[in-house]
Amino acid sequence: MSTETIRTPQEDEDEVFGVVKSSHGQKRFNVVCTDDEERNCRVPGSAEFWVEEDDLVIVSVWDFQPSRGDIVYKYSDSERDELEVKFEKEN
Repeated sequence: MSTETIRTPQEDEDEVFGVVKSSHGQKRFNVVCTDDEERNCRVPGSAEFWVEEDDLVIVSVWDFQPSRGDIVYKYSDSERDELEVKFEKEN
């Protein structure tokens, strides 16, 4: 296991976990979020990661249009595995 801290959503920044369900092309995706909302999300132009269906991501919810958001972080497979172990231990 890595000793690095894995990034998690910052509630004070209106961030939530999400799973990518489908792609609409042009860096746009449908994402099911942990607050029970399905959002139309985009990957901002400055982001340097590739997003695919079933990826675990962090979504920054738009304050002016809560049904939309930006994908600000994508978890690697190893980070996803570490998070699953962490949350299994907590529950």
